Amino acid sequence: MRRVAVVIALALAPLLGTATNDAQYVLLDARHSTALSMPGPTTSFTYSPSNPVTGQPVSFDGTASSCAAGPCSYAWTDYVYVSQLGTGPTMSFTFQYVGTKYVRLTVTDALGQTASTDQTVVVGAPAPAATPTPAPTPTPGILTWRPPVLTNPITVTLCNCNLYNGDIIVNLNVG
Repeated sequence: MRRVAVVIALALAPLLGTATNDAQYVLLDARHSTALSMPGPTTSFTYSPSNPVTGQPVSFDGTASSCAAGPCSYAWTDYVYVSQLGTGPTMSFTFQYVGTKYVRLTVTDALGQTASTDQTVVVGAPAPAATPTPAPTPTPGILTWRPPVLTNPITVTLCNCNLYNGDIIVNLNVG
């Protein structure tokens, strides 16, 4: 009877992702004809940055999950809106809208066993762009200048009138 169980184990080894000489994964107990089960997958994940903003890629890492009966598949979903975000043990996703996102990692092994872990990701708005500081506006003033040839002073009045082409209006009063 043991020989039958080992042959079954060797035939199933590629499906389980185990070495062909590893008898610990025998699925049938030949003496009692009962099925033995493989441990199901376990899931956990992290993401960064911890306070993402819209338009910023968020990296998700589920490599701490375990899956004994490989190959295993990894599916990342928004479990409220039932939309797929990505696949694989790691992935990156960019959220377009502010709010709380509900991310689920589901790992499925070769035997169809699944495990899931959920986390909420709060996505904020990016910081507003800095407002440029306007150039200071010239203040009007009066400049008095006495050229050496003139006996009367010339008064120059500067007006706070900046034309849009960059010219400044100057009034000359000779008096």
